[in-house]
Order: sequence, then C-alpha cells, then structure tokens
Amino acid sequence: PEHPGRTSWRTRLTVVGLASLLLGGCLDEAASEEVATADVAEDLAEDVAEDVAEEVSGTSSADVGVTIDGDAVGSSVAPSGPSTTTSSPASTSSAPAPSTAATSMLDLLAVVPEPSRSGYERDLFPHWSDTNGSGCDARQDTLAAQVIGLPQVDLFDRCVIIEGDWHSIYDGVTHSGSPSELDVDHVVALAEAWDSGASTWSRERRRAFANDPRNLVAVTASSNRSKGDRDLGEWRPAQRSAWCVTATMTVETKAAYGLSVDAAERAALAEMLALCGQSGQVGIGRGAAASAPPAAAPTPVAPTTVAPTTAAPAPAEQASPGCIDINSAGQADLERIIHIGPVRATEMLSLRPFASVADMDRISGIGSSRLADIVAEGLACVP
Repeated sequence: PEHPGRTSWRTRLTVVGLASLLLGGCLDEAASEEVATADVAEDLAEDVAEDVAEEVSGTSSADVGVTIDGDAVGSSVAPSGPSTTTSSPASTSSAPAPSTAATSMLDLLAVVPEPSRSGYERDLFPHWSDTNGSGCDARQDTLAAQVIGLPQVDLFDRCVIIEGDWHSIYDGVTHSGSPSELDVDHVVALAEAWDSGASTWSRERRRAFANDPRNLVAVTASSNRSKGDRDLGEWRPAQRSAWCVTATMTVETKAAYGLSVDAAERAALAEMLALCGQSGQVGIGRGAAASAPPAAAPTPVAPTTVAPTTAAPAPAEQASPGCIDINSAGQADLERIIHIGPVRATEMLSLRPFASVADMDRISGIGSSRLADIVAEGLACVP
C-alpha cells in the first residue's frame, strides 16, 4: 500500500488567510463554490455526526462538531496531535447476526491446491484508481468510509482527510491523526488473488478487483506488514474480535470474482465464520462496538434475506402515489430517493428484499434521522 504525503492543514489555512487579504474576499466566494460541490465530504461529516450522536447517550447530532473544508459545523473541538491507542472490546447488549450468507457462499467456492507462484507482479493490478466515479481514488474512498472520528477535510481537495480516527481491526489499535500513517489493505491480497485465479484475468478485471471496496480495510502499517500476501489459512488477525468480519470479506470477495480457496484456507474460513453472532465481534468503522459485518455488494451468488436489526421505532410510512418500489426499482430510480446515491443504491440491490421502508436502516450510513427524512419524503415504498 502507498502512503501519499499530505500538506499540513495549518500551512493550508495560512495560505487561505493571506490570499483572502490580497484578493479582497474573492477567495471566499470561490471557497463557497468548492464547499457547495463537496457532497462526499458533507455526506461523510453527516455520517460521522449521526454515528457519534447515536453511540453517545443523550447527545444529538447537532451537538457534535466537525470541520468541513475549513468551516466548523457545531461545536468542533480543536484537533490534538497524532496518537495511537489500543482499545478493548466494549460490552454490548447484542452481537452481530450470524453470517449465514457468507457461510453459504463458502460452500460454493472451489477448493483447489494453490500452484507455485509464477509471473505475479503487483503492477499487474492497477490500484488506487477512481473506479466508482466518486472523484476520489479507492484509498481515499476507503479512509472516508471507515473513519470513526471527527474528520478534518482538506480545504482544496474534498477527497483528502487531514485528520481523523480509524480503528485497525487486525490489531485492535485506534489511530488518531494523519491517515498517511495507515495502510489500506487488500483483505484478499493481490498475490493471493493471482494464485487463486486472477492470473488469467484481463487487466481491467484486475483493476476492478484491486479497487473493490468490499476487499479494502484501513489498518495500521505494522499489522498489514505482518499479514503480507498470506491467506487466512496461513495468517489470521491477532484480534479474534476481527475474525468474523475478515472471513466474511474474504468469502464475499472470492465469491464475487470466482476465486478458489485451498483446503487449509477453507478450514480457517469455516472456523472464523463460526464466531459470527458471538458478542465482541467488530465491524468495519465501528471500533470495538459489536456490529454486523459490512453488507456485500452484488455478487453472482443469489442474495440471502438478512433479518432487520433491532432499532428505534421509525416514523409512520406515508408512501405517495407513483412512489419507488425499493424491492423492484432499478438503480437509477433508487438514486432518486433522498440520501441514496450510486453507492447506496448498489448496496440496496444486494440487500433486497426489504420488509418495509423502515427496513432501509440496514443500508450503510442510514441512521434514524436519515430514515426519518426518507419516510417523510414519501418517495420510497414497499407496496
């Protein structure tokens, strides 16, 4: 994984201040236009504020401060210097639901002895590209999707998070500070994919694999280096709390791309998936709080219905005439629903069927407040 350098946010703000004096306020107008187009940064900030508010009893999202493109929203706390701490799993009242879909997918994977590695080169997998049209590369998208702190976003580049908090599932370390000190790991290593079938792929298919979010996780550099290019039959996360989510991501990725497993890897995956549903298993971007593994993007395997998680009662649904049936509409129509963009629309296709509009809280980033907006809009419905 690469570690692109980042310019100090303090230096950037100094430049902005000097430029504002010289241009007599012209820069303020230009900066406003930049902020107006920073949908990803704003969406990220809303996600963080809502997640933090829901996890801290008695706190509303309006009480949570966050800095977006240099503008403070709420009561933002001044960032402290970079730090790294080890956190213990927090006790929770409920554990993640068993990963029945991943277990079913595991049964479909071909078990093939791995050949001796020949011809592999990392450059055969073009990585850190913008393959989803977000305007940011896959590394930046991963850091934004998995940040759990109050991110400070670059004033001039909405894709760059200057400071934030990330939980490294492999070793249980919470990193606070610059993300340049983190690795974004391919859970199914590129070399392992090569050994499991990717050696026959086209360059474009390898590009898609190398930038697929379902296979990417932000972790400490040391834990990533300890893993190297080994599969789960040869290496497992030091934290057993990460076994369910790591095995789930591996199975979903290999199933989606038709990759094989060897006998030792399959046995390890079955053992690790058996921990799903037990208390203490973590999810991506949730630190030590127990949560279900991330939902899979569409795969060749038929989707399995996932039972809705327990949540606070949602507002009464009021579907309008001509509403969008979330169980049958195409991706373009799903994107018309408030708070549902291309990424969440793709996820919705994999989560179908939905029992009700309230069941949309299973979608990543759709908390109680956003669900209330969706219900109030009346555009989504389950006839």
